[in-house]
Amino acid sequence: MTRPSNHRRLASTFAGAALLLAGCGQGAAPVADGGPSGRYIPRPEVLSLEQLAAAAAKPGGAGLMLNFWATWCPPCLEEMPDLATLSSEVEPKGLPVRAVSIDLAMPIKYETAAAVTAFATDFPIELPVWIFDGDLDALNEALDLPGPVPVTVVFDAEGKVTASHVGRADLATLREMASTVL
Repeated sequence: MTRPSNHRRLASTFAGAALLLAGCGQGAAPVADGGPSGRYIPRPEVLSLEQLAAAAAKPGGAGLMLNFWATWCPPCLEEMPDLATLSSEVEPKGLPVRAVSIDLAMPIKYETAAAVTAFATDFPIELPVWIFDGDLDALNEALDLPGPVPVTVVFDAEGKVTASHVGRADLATLREMASTVL
């Protein structure tokens, strides 16, 4: 279910983190060889909660769409092609789409950063990937996430949540979510 929200606590958390950590986690080196379409995708980058908060609070453009997923989550993998399609549609309009793996945040560290990177590189989807490495409970609290993945959240240019969706989202739902900031 898509729900609009302004989450004041989230905005203040992001604003404070942005002031302290401006520039952290902003981009990664491009992959040396392009994907099937020749589009260059940044290498997966490991980010802390503070870096994710700073990225979501970054002003400018239309905002940011984050999709939280895990390599062991079938619905997460099923929605990747639609996320990649949406990314190619909305990034030129100023809305970056990032897939944020929570594999490293799991209590048993299900995957290592290298394994997630290998997965993201081998998976035939051209979508930038971030890897969250931190406390999953703190992430869920800061972003007001329900806990299970997949979860997709759209932030406007000021870091306010404009839409969120729990569970597998299809392309129509993702487009509707993106339209809240485009």
